[in-house]
Amino acid sequence: MAPIGSGPTCFCLRHSLAHIFPLSFEGSTTTTNMQPEFFTHPAEALTDLPSGIAIMVGGQNRAGVPTGLLQALTQRGLGEFTLVCEADSPAVQVLFSAGQVRKLLCPPLNEESWAAIEAAGIEVEPLPAGLLAERIRAAGAGIGSLLITPNSGEEPDAGKDRQELDGQHYVVETPLPADFALLRAHKADTLGNLIYQGASRNWNPIMATAASVVIVEVDEVVEPGGLDPEVVITPGIFVDRIVCRKLMPG
Repeated sequence: MAPIGSGPTCFCLRHSLAHIFPLSFEGSTTTTNMQPEFFTHPAEALTDLPSGIAIMVGGQNRAGVPTGLLQALTQRGLGEFTLVCEADSPAVQVLFSAGQVRKLLCPPLNEESWAAIEAAGIEVEPLPAGLLAERIRAAGAGIGSLLITPNSGEEPDAGKDRQELDGQHYVVETPLPADFALLRAHKADTLGNLIYQGASRNWNPIMATAASVVIVEVDEVVEPGGLDPEVVITPGIFVDRIVCRKLMPG
């Protein structure tokens, strides 16, 4: 798998110029349209998702986790994934135990989660939640790099560049994009605009901006005008595919 950040052109530029440029993702049948595709079964939305790619997964613990999409991903039996997500969700941990994850980028883990991931032989890169969020946000905004003040008393990683600006020393951090994002929202309209419910908002909105293919699991789909525009968090131009839980089998 190519290193994160060296893959297809994504970031917000891919979405904001959607009417000009088609999506360039090797192996994907998706073309960038002004409206997303809709599916009744999560597996149908994942048919072109290959092994060995970087995937962002929204949610924290049980809030805002796309459980239907993750179950379908587990059943496909693919692997060698690099995941960017919280590691405390039971639906995500099934991927760990199934041996489908090669590397995990996540906020710091509790002892129980760390032990489970270590037992699965997964390479882990723990990142402070704020830094992880900023790197994802930078990918979505097309920002080339971030200058981060090192924590007091800590040496920056030897493999990272350093830069001095106005007498202050910084660590240079790179944006963090992904090939696919699997997300969860409360409602969508047929244009792909999304609203979230309570704590389920968490990582989902920023991840929606930073992946080449964005697939969202929602509770309900309404017609345009059915969502209050004042509470729309993710504009539809970021969304490629939607799976409605009300229409999911079983």
